[in-house]
Amino acid sequence: MLFFMVAALIASQAAMHVIDMRHGLSESRIRKICQMPDGRIAIATTSTIDVFDGTRFSSYPLIPSYAYPLECYQGKRQMRCDSGGRIWLRNKGKLFVVDARSGKLVKDVGKLMKELGLQENDIAAWPQVRVPTTYDSINDVSSMIRDSFGGLWIGTLESGIYYLNDRRERQFNTYDSVYRHKPKALFSSKRTESLAERFAPFVTNCSLETNDGYALIGTLNGLLVFDEANQHIATIDSHYGLISDNVLSVISDFNRDIWIATSRGISRIKKLGQEKFRITNFGELDGIRLEGREFRPRQIFCDSAGGINVGFGGGVVKFFPDSVNAPRYSFYYPDTNLQEQVETDDNSETMSRTAKVLLIVVLVLASAYLSYRLLRKKKLSEKNVEHDNEEDSTAGIRLDSVSDDIIDRMKSDSRNSDADDEFMRKIKTIVEEHLGDEEFSVQTLSECMAMDRTGLYRKLQTLTGKSPSVYIREIRLNVAARLLKESDLPVSEISMKTGYSTTKYFNKVFRQTFSVSPEEYRTKET
Repeated sequence: MLFFMVAALIASQAAMHVIDMRHGLSESRIRKICQMPDGRIAIATTSTIDVFDGTRFSSYPLIPSYAYPLECYQGKRQMRCDSGGRIWLRNKGKLFVVDARSGKLVKDVGKLMKELGLQENDIAAWPQVRVPTTYDSINDVSSMIRDSFGGLWIGTLESGIYYLNDRRERQFNTYDSVYRHKPKALFSSKRTESLAERFAPFVTNCSLETNDGYALIGTLNGLLVFDEANQHIATIDSHYGLISDNVLSVISDFNRDIWIATSRGISRIKKLGQEKFRITNFGELDGIRLEGREFRPRQIFCDSAGGINVGFGGGVVKFFPDSVNAPRYSFYYPDTNLQEQVETDDNSETMSRTAKVLLIVVLVLASAYLSYRLLRKKKLSEKNVEHDNEEDSTAGIRLDSVSDDIIDRMKSDSRNSDADDEFMRKIKTIVEEHLGDEEFSVQTLSECMAMDRTGLYRKLQTLTGKSPSVYIREIRLNVAARLLKESDLPVSEISMKTGYSTTKYFNKVFRQTFSVSPEEYRTKET
């Protein structure tokens, strides 16, 4: 049934999206995918379990000391999600459990099994899901599922995830036309202006008064909600599931739902009660394709047909609220997690005075720093004057013909070059030290480099034009090629020494890179 659905999607020319580290995935080596009961997608990589809520990923590294020894299971990775929001991953005698509701990797799996009445043999007997290794133009398929909204998730061994769902991406439309409406005023009324001055000085981006008497203040730190009596009843931010704290625009639709544009997407906020709200986020897979650009403040408009238009640097995103009906995972603002209540006028004045003092301190520090820079530049200039008659030994250029800025830039470039060389040497050394470890991943490499995955990805892309996973693969294969030429080791042993668990997969990747099989490469004359 799954393959018929794939064929139907491709026949209908549904767009295929690649999801990888640029979208927050921990790494591109996917091993298993499954859907949780609440609609989220769980993804097992070589060293993490990632959970996707529709717009962003939460990553849980698989800490070896947390593994439960499941000796009765020696198969490959299999993942299962239970009704309690737990993700069970078994692999070659090990069992990991992630509690996605609490957002933690379970430390004492044995205790949890006793509480649930589970035996090791019960877990080992859970059915195994098998998938083909290739499908049409997609090579090395590792996992494939269909979610509750008709979307197809195809995980690959080294190339991230392919996602197909023509229905989901039709909810929002992105156009390159100019936003043609006048941006909204910062304050929609005297009331919102007064509330912003009291509760969000210097950080207000937008404001709105709703038909039911609520006042909304969009800030750099979330959305502030006030009731009819100007009581501060909620601060909806990333702690309560908002995709980003930076709220740039806010509007109410004909159904009295609130729509906000943040720096990372669009969110719908539905009021469920006096102090209860449901937050649902929408992003790139829904058709909101900003190509790295952000929405512009207060550029949001509801036209006569009920369509909402949101402006960004490259055009306009347009959608109709009634058509956005994806059964998606949502976050909630509960009564038990209410933020602080309305402060007294005295407290507001205290906050205002504190903000002014902080501003003065920042200005004083900035002035002191600028004075230091000017003094340092003056000393450097005086030092250069002492040597203005010396000649450059390598090019015969007099130093007095080169400006201070150029000299500083040359020194800076030299230091950066040395730092980049050291960075690449360190990465190469770390990869080679873990060459035979099939579990070695981008996550592990980023930890060894004391960097986050996104920073490592960008740095390596800048220096080599390659992603970390591609770079790791190239080092593995180059070492394998050298061993084929310089040793008599069997191909199966070389594949294990370079981190490939199966000879079949090693042969396939090797042929894709060198255009010949390992055996042919060994006998080929150099």
